[in-house]
Amino acid sequence: MAFKVIFLVQFVLIWLTAVIFTFLHELAHAIPVLIAGHKTNIILGKRGKSFSFTIGSLLTITVAPASAINGYYQFYGQTLDRTRLISYTAGPLSNFLFLIIFIYFSLNVATSTFAINIYFAAFWNLLQFLLTAIPIQYPDSYKPYAGMQSDGLRILNLLRKIRSS
Repeated sequence: MAFKVIFLVQFVLIWLTAVIFTFLHELAHAIPVLIAGHKTNIILGKRGKSFSFTIGSLLTITVAPASAINGYYQFYGQTLDRTRLISYTAGPLSNFLFLIIFIYFSLNVATSTFAINIYFAAFWNLLQFLLTAIPIQYPDSYKPYAGMQSDGLRILNLLRKIRSS
């Protein structure tokens, strides 16, 4: 019985870890846009029932708990190229910084029941960093983001635009 409870707690903690770091990735994207004074939405998940709440007049957060490990952000209005470049870079950069932090913790953590959560946090941030920083257009088979550009590709395209103008 105790094993089942520990397993369930681990599963919930791992899922929450993925959701939290997906949210932090999207929040890192949103902060430069919010500072520039633009309305921004952070969306966690696409499927299932969702709920939304607004913080101030500029930030709305929508969460579909069943699929909340996938995230997006949207901003409204025209932004400077510099603001967009910072915004596109901030998401992957946040994952890279969290990766470094959790690698440090994983090297210094005592063997414990919850050490797996620290390892998973490092793994999740590595995965999210690589899947967003590499400049690609996501294939149709990658359902949550099918046809969308990665942050890395958005950065590359924006740099090309800036360079040509």
